[in-house]
Amino acid sequence: GFTLRDGSKHFSARLKVAHEARAESSKINPAYTRLILQVDLSPDETVEVDLSLVGKQIRAAMVAEDAAWRKAAQEELPSLEEALGGLGYLLDDVQIGAGKPHLFEKIQIPAGGTPLLTVNIEV
Repeated sequence: GFTLRDGSKHFSARLKVAHEARAESSKINPAYTRLILQVDLSPDETVEVDLSLVGKQIRAAMVAEDAAWRKAAQEELPSLEEALGGLGYLLDDVQIGAGKPHLFEKIQIPAGGTPLLTVNIEV
């Protein structure tokens, strides 16, 4: 996990990136992958954005309980589509739904394991 900062507010976030499941390789294929970002807006509210990439086509799904977040996501779709188009991608399918995302499991670090690093992302 990592922390997102908006002014003086900090939000916990988790990013999951799909990788090839073959035993001999666990590489991330940028032409065929999935990114899931969860941001905890409060202890009881999480927003999830799920992006699936296949070639130059992107499918996006967003889940939030709060109608204001869903409305804001809907309003930002034209600018997202334009930005992705400028990078050569096609926003092929978008779903914005109401609900509570299924939270990722906490990352367990075995005793003596490699420590995790904090990544700060400014939005």
